[in-house]
Amino acid sequence: QEFVGTGELMRSLEDKVGRLRDRFMTAARGTPQPAQRLTVAVESGLETLIVEHAESAAERAALAWRSLPAGAHLLTLAPADIGRASRTFRGNVEQSVRDWQDDVLALVRTEGSDRRATARFLAYGVNGLGVVLMIAVFSQTAGLTGAEVGVAGGTAVIGQRILEAVFGDQAVRRLVEEARQDLHRRMEVDLFAPERQRFLDVLDNSVVSPDAAQRILDLSREVETTRWEASSV
Repeated sequence: QEFVGTGELMRSLEDKVGRLRDRFMTAARGTPQPAQRLTVAVESGLETLIVEHAESAAERAALAWRSLPAGAHLLTLAPADIGRASRTFRGNVEQSVRDWQDDVLALVRTEGSDRRATARFLAYGVNGLGVVLMIAVFSQTAGLTGAEVGVAGGTAVIGQRILEAVFGDQAVRRLVEEARQDLHRRMEVDLFAPERQRFLDVLDNSVVSPDAAQRILDLSREVETTRWEASSV
């Protein structure tokens, strides 16, 4: 269950995106930084948060097992590094984040296919609008329902207005939701599910007597019989 907490991770992303917002504010106030630098900052920050979350989840799961006799026994059957994220996890995270960023840029490119000749679209470009959309995903403090997108901080509001000026209010809500759901799916299905499976594999590979369930039922009946006899004396 530790690996299901992608909602907690998304809240962490929202809490720690302040530096990215500050960089975007610098650009919005007239001293722009290249969109590529912001994209790299998003990529690096997101990768770090996901890896830290996986490391913490694996450690907590292993500690929870170790606190129980049966769990401690299972740990003797598990790989020595079960309390850490898998060795390939960081590489998988890097690839997933890059793929997500590519898909965000594709969303912007597709949405702007009939707007490429407009001054606003040309002023920011696909990369510039793409990184603003990524920041908008992290800046949400509420679901994308109702009349407004929940965003935190003045810089996020500026980014929101830029996106709306180019694409329109409804399109922005849809784009942010699609990008957010895509990121959530990649984290849960592509990244955290395989990490969780490492623990499930230990359970599946543990030797359990075929008649264990019946023995437990028989013992429970004996306990109930003993309790009934004791109460009848």
